[in-house]
Amino acid sequence: MKTASIIKEADGWYVAICCEADIIPLSSVENTLGLDVGIKSFLVTSDGLVVDNPKHLYKRAYRLRRAQRAVSRKKKGSNNRKKAVQKLARAHQKVKNARKDFHHKLSTQLIRENQTIITENLQIKNMVKNHKLAKSISDAGWYEFIQMLEYKSKWHGRELIKVVPNHTSQDCSICGWGNKELQLKDRSWTCINGHTLERDLNAAINIRNKGVGHTPSAWEIYSDIGRVAQESHLL
Repeated sequence: MKTASIIKEADGWYVAICCEADIIPLSSVENTLGLDVGIKSFLVTSDGLVVDNPKHLYKRAYRLRRAQRAVSRKKKGSNNRKKAVQKLARAHQKVKNARKDFHHKLSTQLIRENQTIITENLQIKNMVKNHKLAKSISDAGWYEFIQMLEYKSKWHGRELIKVVPNHTSQDCSICGWGNKELQLKDRSWTCINGHTLERDLNAAINIRNKGVGHTPSAWEIYSDIGRVAQESHLL
């Protein structure tokens, strides 16, 4: 069964055709990967891969500002203003397309190379309420990226697991000691037992460990003396 629809975008008209197709699952692989998404780096994996944040919006900010000023200078209701509005819309469309292309290529690569992918169950709607980070979070497009991982994992016989994000950065992935003084600006730190940790890699390893059920600590139930308990694999 096929259906078609016509879609108007800023850069022109498109015909979208929807049809049923059989998707062949990928061959099984053994790798299980933890992902820590961020702003400085788009993501860091538990095996040490760092993917730079392309910052599509920031890279095109100058052109967008110029296009926005051009709209503001034009008389409302005039043909020149309509043209300027269309030019601004096309500039935003380029940003959207570049971000989507990046997400598709990266998500496809991760799905092909890993049997199980584990990420944090982030409440992004609440995170963007922080006005200092909202623009950067929206530019990164974490929500859209995770959505791609979800449906591609179903297509290709993979598994996507989401774990609670509590203390994934603050806890040592080796011994489980919790650094309650860790701040966002701290990119590396040393735990009380002498383990030197890179913040994002440590978080990615903790995320992986939580997903497979052998994390070294129970993130929510520290005692004042720092005792560590085994976390349930269901958390």
